[in-house]
Amino acid sequence: MKKLLVLVCMVCLLGSVSAQCTSPAPATSEKMEAEKAKVIKISQSEFVKKVFDYKDANAVYKGKLPIVVDCYADWCGPCRRLAPTIEELAAQYDGQVVFYKINVDEAKEMARMLEISSIPTILYIKPEVQPQRTVGLLDKSDLVKIIDGYLLEKEE
Repeated sequence: MKKLLVLVCMVCLLGSVSAQCTSPAPATSEKMEAEKAKVIKISQSEFVKKVFDYKDANAVYKGKLPIVVDCYADWCGPCRRLAPTIEELAAQYDGQVVFYKINVDEAKEMARMLEISSIPTILYIKPEVQPQRTVGLLDKSDLVKIIDGYLLEKEE
């Protein structure tokens, strides 16, 4: 009985090792593509470095491409429902718009200074223009209209 158990364990072990060895590794270009169009989670200090210093009333956006900043919290149901849509938009607008997300529970000072009192709040920021925002859960088509119309200034 003991020998049978050892034999079964060895067969299972060999089967799993064999499956791992024979499964194809993702191609490098596939890895790069998967990593390319992601929503980038940033901290409050990274926001100051990459976007603008929210403490400075005369601060200007530091980037070149327009950005969307999803201000969210982990406990927020509408924020969790919005997250997959933001991920899809990041892929759709890859190279045209940068997508960030920032947890307002971890960035309380920034949220207070930017008067973010309801979530989800989405900031739309482009160079040399006052940031705009929406509050609440929006569907993808509304977000596309805002991104195309405001950030990219595409005509309908």
